[in-house]
Amino acid sequence: MSTLWKLGTGTIVEFQGKDRSKVFNNLATQDLRELSAGQSLETFITDPKGRAFGHGMAVGLQDTHWFVTVPDQASRLVPHFDRFIIMEDAKVKDRSSEFTFWLASDDSLLSSIGGSLPTSPYPDAFQSTWNDGAAVFARAPWITATSRLILTESPDLPAYCSTQLAAHTIESDLKDRKAWEPHRIENFWPWYGTDLDERNFPQELDRDATAISFRKGCYLGQETVARLDALGQVQKKLVKLSIQGDGEIDIHNAEAVKLRSGEAEVGQLRSVAKASTGASVGLGFVKRSHFEAGTVLQLGTNGHIATVIPNA
Repeated sequence: MSTLWKLGTGTIVEFQGKDRSKVFNNLATQDLRELSAGQSLETFITDPKGRAFGHGMAVGLQDTHWFVTVPDQASRLVPHFDRFIIMEDAKVKDRSSEFTFWLASDDSLLSSIGGSLPTSPYPDAFQSTWNDGAAVFARAPWITATSRLILTESPDLPAYCSTQLAAHTIESDLKDRKAWEPHRIENFWPWYGTDLDERNFPQELDRDATAISFRKGCYLGQETVARLDALGQVQKKLVKLSIQGDGEIDIHNAEAVKLRSGEAEVGQLRSVAKASTGASVGLGFVKRSHFEAGTVLQLGTNGHIATVIPNA
């Protein structure tokens, strides 16, 4: 069943000016040189050492570009972006507090919103209205390949929306991700600050095909990313795990999240949730020797078993 989750405030950093694509492209792993209105692309933001300083969606709008990601990142990202604007006609702005994040499982409910939406099939990114305020609709594969973020100036459902939309709307959040966390994990969407942070290299997240261009040329940290690609391997990688066992897993307990093969510690669980089947699914980092699907590991100290499963 299609669902719309009301999530609250995330992070939106806006790039303005005629050189906005150039600046954005110089700091991201995705090829954003000609990011155009209507595009929504996954990307990492890298630091000078080629590590993942951020991860989210680059959204092309009519006169601006947005970087959309998890909450509480603007205080890090805005100075980072601004630092590398030298002579370019560009500036960055934190727009986070102006918008409420909503997450739609697919586009089937959009026709229930009313207002001035374009004709279906909808582009990956477009601007419209919501309760007479501005709204941005951007493809973001957080829970399915076709899930969509709706970023609205108004925190309420439009008065003119259909009762169908209201009936399918759930109050949630961007911290604990109530009710949609299993979908996120099953869809293998890493959450910045939980599954990765600035200590990780982009290739460790196994998102090369969707978030990294190896043909775009120079950008901040590109040499490290290219070297890892040339070597053809990383020493650890995020994998999806099927977890069996009784009792809850305390994700904040250091011993409870250790992954072992025999007596050797080979990784760490980062996220876990109950799937729709009743079993648990998780995301965790494991060493290179244990990447292969079907690898069975011991989790924590309460007898849980974690099996590496395909990401797709």
